[in-house]
Amino acid sequence: MKDLIRKVLKEEINDDLSWVHEIPKIGDLSPGTIYHFYGLDDITKPVIASNIVKGFHDLEYVGDKIILTVDGYCDFKDLFYDDSSSSSEGYVNKYLAERLLCDEDNWWEPYYVSDLINNWKTEIWDDKIVGDKDMVNTVLSHIKKYYVSKTDYNPKQLNIFGELPPKQNVIELEGRVLDEEYFNELVNDLNKLGELIDEEDEFEELKKEIGWAYGDAYNTAARDEIYRATIRPINEFFGKGQWASSEKNSSQVLKFDVTELFWTIIRIYFDNCIKDCVSFNERQGFDMEDFEVFDEHCEECTVPSYNYSYFIDLLKYIWEEDSDLFNPRFQHWPDDDDVEKYFKESLGDRI
Repeated sequence: MKDLIRKVLKEEINDDLSWVHEIPKIGDLSPGTIYHFYGLDDITKPVIASNIVKGFHDLEYVGDKIILTVDGYCDFKDLFYDDSSSSSEGYVNKYLAERLLCDEDNWWEPYYVSDLINNWKTEIWDDKIVGDKDMVNTVLSHIKKYYVSKTDYNPKQLNIFGELPPKQNVIELEGRVLDEEYFNELVNDLNKLGELIDEEDEFEELKKEIGWAYGDAYNTAARDEIYRATIRPINEFFGKGQWASSEKNSSQVLKFDVTELFWTIIRIYFDNCIKDCVSFNERQGFDMEDFEVFDEHCEECTVPSYNYSYFIDLLKYIWEEDSDLFNPRFQHWPDDDDVEKYFKESLGDRI
């Protein structure tokens, strides 16, 4: 089209220019019609972009940039492959994407604690706690505060039945009172202490809390791993979004510069839709080189928002057709260092 305009301006064509007035003004044509008859160049792109963008609720045209605005990463969930099951072994499907991106309370746990611990003494106490001074001290401090009986009490503390007050209940383990002396012995024999916590009813609640702390840690580390895998394709295709204040309310929204992605998708949409439509209607005998005929018979191809109100919906349609929906792989087992870090935090919070 630029070449045609240059020729007109330089009067390199027939002096009788009355036919020029018969060409529709480019601004009066639909985006698809402009694309089909004139293609994309510096003149057509701004007109096509402004007309297409205003039809999508999640796009805006700022300067020469196309900006995608979403409420948060949850808006991308439909771009993930949906295999109609709760999980996809080692891959992020739509179900997992929803759990990671849409659950504001982050309550979802990939693993049940009962599935993570087969032998509490070996897997939790020996492998995770004994080698870490901070976690050992956390457990010892808890036991000393809530379980160790005081033997240097004043007899006047006894009630009329000769019993210690409730806070001074005597705990017996294997026939011995858990007093300061016995506690100090266990401090120097962590293997024995681990056996007692694992086997004695008196420590049932403590054992559960430690197990739950480990479960929390493992699931948090697992969520981190899956979340990183989930966010990765979003950042690859949309870039790193910028949080901004919404113009409609006080909420925060995510904005992405999708200019290059926009033009790629628009080309694919127009090329596929127009090619099929023109081919079909030409077989019916219609002159598809006529502007009005093209607009009438290929109306669904002239503006993407004719069928889609959101750009993300258009993306889903195109990628779904090409089997290109997001389905990233993630590491099935979380990193041990991450589990250890969260285990320390969770243990300190629980006991």
